[in-house]
Amino acid sequence: MENVDCRALDPIACTNSVRRAAIIAGHYCLSPELSDLSHDSDAEEISFLSGAKLLHDLRSQGKDGVLVLWINDIGIDPAERERLRAEYALPENYRAILDRYALSRSDVSVMFESAMRNKASTTLRKLAKRSPETFLVVSPDDPALVRCINRATCQAEPPGRVYAVQGPDQEMLVVKEGPNPKCNLILGTFLKQVTSDYAPDIVVNIFNAIYSNRIRFGVYVSKHVLGNSTPIFNYFADGDVVTEACWHV
Repeated sequence: MENVDCRALDPIACTNSVRRAAIIAGHYCLSPELSDLSHDSDAEEISFLSGAKLLHDLRSQGKDGVLVLWINDIGIDPAERERLRAEYALPENYRAILDRYALSRSDVSVMFESAMRNKASTTLRKLAKRSPETFLVVSPDDPALVRCINRATCQAEPPGRVYAVQGPDQEMLVVKEGPNPKCNLILGTFLKQVTSDYAPDIVVNIFNAIYSNRIRFGVYVSKHVLGNSTPIFNYFADGDVVTEACWHV
């Protein structure tokens, strides 16, 4: 991790209008089946390092922020999930990165995806009741539906009502099917929660580059469906370089 190029983030620390940032970095998966996306993976570690450096740079400019670590604990047996959450400690390599940038464990807020999944369902029910025109309720057999990024890896959903919204490219983007919210609604809810909890001037996402399209849909839902007005800047770790997203929503 000595030669990580994260210069793309440098302008954020020097922007006069930014006094406090919520920096989402280091996202990783707990499930053994996704070990290639664990905290030991290069892109995930580079993401966390880049976020820690940005927080350090903000403080050197007399500003502040919080590191938000979003952990995917979905796909784990519920009892095991509860144990992991109760006993959670930052991975050793992430603690070493904090030390490198003179940060402490208290600078990191840990949030779990399973909790956001539950909140996403509740949020949709409330919004659908208050503003039903926001959603299209459609047949699950509609061939125009976009359920996720890679249709071949989508899991079959239990029968149930399908809620969709008009996506960034006018596609019919599924946000919930049956009892299960889609990743775009979960991420959108998470981003809205971060802005509510920390009242930042901006949110900075730093993710593994493989998530780029998923983040695009999640940011879109957060802004255009859930009404999140906080500016969100999106960056991706690809190899040993962090670059800004090539898309806007």
